[in-house]
Amino acid sequence: MKPTNVDRRCRAHGFTLIELLVAIAILGILATITINEVWGNIAEARVKTTETKLRQIKTIVEQYKIRNFEVPRDLNELLEPDPRHFDKPWVESEENLLDAWENPMEIRELEQGRFEIISYGADRTEGGEGLDTDLSSNRSSSQAKTDR
Repeated sequence: MKPTNVDRRCRAHGFTLIELLVAIAILGILATITINEVWGNIAEARVKTTETKLRQIKTIVEQYKIRNFEVPRDLNELLEPDPRHFDKPWVESEENLLDAWENPMEIRELEQGRFEIISYGADRTEGGEGLDTDLSSNRSSSQAKTDR
């Protein structure tokens, strides 16, 4: 039995299994490339957000030091009402003391009354490279990369 013209037209409008598999493979490759790009941007945004927070907290600690003649021993002291700051806390919430990875930032006293605010990065431990690099209020991530 020979296929009729109707049968040929119906088959001509469909896709073969190979064509569908190729299309799915191409979509998978494009999705992988897109996800890698977006993930890289998210990671970079976390570093920039943390650097901004470090600078903000450093400014607050500098104001605290001017009013109290010392730096706080712990950043959580900034959450307590201060009579030298109109009985208001220096920082409104504990969230403001967390880096972009939701880890607590720390204050480190240096010589001659200087200090720095630090974040241990994505890995939460001192040291590291890439996203795990420690961030400091005294230097940017681009400076940290050139120091290595």
